[in-house]
Amino acid sequence: SSDLDPPLIESDRMTVASFLKGSGYHTACIGKWHLGLGWQQKNPDEPIQTKYAWDNVFKEGDDSNVDFSKEVRGGPADLGFDFSYIVPASLDMSPYVYIQNKNVTELPTAFTPGKDQKIDGRGVFWRSGEVSPSLDFDNVLPHLTEKAIKYIDGRKNAKEPFFLYFPLTAPHTPWLPTQEVRGSSQAGTYGDFVALVDRSVGAVLRTLDELNLTDKTLIIVTSDNGAHWTPEDKTKYAHRPNFMFRGQKADIYEGGHRVPYVARWPGHIPAGSKSKETMCSTDLLATLSGITGQPLPEGAGEDSYNMLAAFQGSDLENPIRKYTIHHSLHGHFSIRRDKWKLTPHLGSGGFSEPTNDDPQAVGLNGTLYDLESDPKETTNLYAEYPDIVKDLTDVLDQSKQGK
Repeated sequence: SSDLDPPLIESDRMTVASFLKGSGYHTACIGKWHLGLGWQQKNPDEPIQTKYAWDNVFKEGDDSNVDFSKEVRGGPADLGFDFSYIVPASLDMSPYVYIQNKNVTELPTAFTPGKDQKIDGRGVFWRSGEVSPSLDFDNVLPHLTEKAIKYIDGRKNAKEPFFLYFPLTAPHTPWLPTQEVRGSSQAGTYGDFVALVDRSVGAVLRTLDELNLTDKTLIIVTSDNGAHWTPEDKTKYAHRPNFMFRGQKADIYEGGHRVPYVARWPGHIPAGSKSKETMCSTDLLATLSGITGQPLPEGAGEDSYNMLAAFQGSDLENPIRKYTIHHSLHGHFSIRRDKWKLTPHLGSGGFSEPTNDDPQAVGLNGTLYDLESDPKETTNLYAEYPDIVKDLTDVLDQSKQGK
């Protein structure tokens, strides 16, 4: 996906924001969107040039055929958010603009040649393209953090509760640690940039403290995927952003999908508690339904499970979520049920080599791991447990068919 791609979310699809808005919340989205937007064309007979954003072939004077002075459709403002202030996608894809509600705040009349990791260093990368003249790449994360704090401050006297979705541009590329965190991490530019993420989260938490909102606010901090931390990065630094897990972002391995899910809710979540439930970010919608007591309408959140019991520290005897399905960058699926994880493909399916092969799995069509005893995915049990392989393959196939 580039940030000129059309909206991924159907206009009539219930979102966390539209659900909470219907439950009496004021809703805001501040940060990185990357779910497609309905840009309007200058010339309706010509396509919008999505290739520019992805392939980095945008040259000065090129035209993306977007009328940036017109309303942007299909974004947060059309999907349940009362207020939104976003960058269209990752901060390494043009056009580089801020959008408040439905309007670009400053037309992208300038051009950036981009940054090249070979020249500017690991992680210091963005593609060439259109940019608003006053947009400062180095200041995007601090600027968005200021916007989030301002939003929370603006709700302090409101009668209605609020929901803030704050998707950070970091630690995705470009890695741009500010002066005050440079050299603070012993893990290079990436580690320093993560320290800036910590500061952003800390600033939001501090604001809640100052406004006496901490005791009645549920905070969730999580990630959409594992870190892009290559074998070269591992050689250079002792830091392990994907912990002990195999692989990295985009891979079907645990390093691509298993991420921290940290929640704080005074009086409801016991401090320091952990849950053994396997959960997925799609479970937020049903969990919020459990918290608010407002039922989800028919057809909403079909793949969402209410994890309230896990939040409150009372894991149930049977898992809430029957199974979880993952997908890699290049189309590999895996299914996790109880302790078992089946991948009916070989290789990472993502960034790690080999992508579509495993020299240690000659004659096998996939992998089966017991994640309870083998969380590092070192021992492939595909040949030893054909019944489990067949069972999980059937469940995965039925899921793909929407059954």
